[in-house]
Amino acid sequence: MDAEQVQQRIRFLLHGCDHAYREYLQHNKAYAYAHALYSYNQQLNTLIMEFGHQLDEPAQQAALSLSLHINIWSQQWRELQQSLKPTLEQPFVFNSIHPLPADAKTYFFSS
Repeated sequence: MDAEQVQQRIRFLLHGCDHAYREYLQHNKAYAYAHALYSYNQQLNTLIMEFGHQLDEPAQQAALSLSLHINIWSQQWRELQQSLKPTLEQPFVFNSIHPLPADAKTYFFSS
């Protein structure tokens, strides 16, 4: 996979994250939709870790910012999931201690 393909895949997965998040909000923040968002984030982080080295320096920095957010967010997500053991319909809500870096996300949508 070349750098352009990596960026295209990152954009696709970011669109998937956005879609899953909108659905999560529209469905009372139900665990089923939170889990879909978690899955997109895991795929995005795997892509960044496997192919991020092929990106140019500005793209690498944006990707690493996204990866840091995903790692912290995912740890919080797993801890809450383990403590709540939610049903698919149950609300699943927490405040991330490391918010999504909007500038990193914007970088991939503008490149």
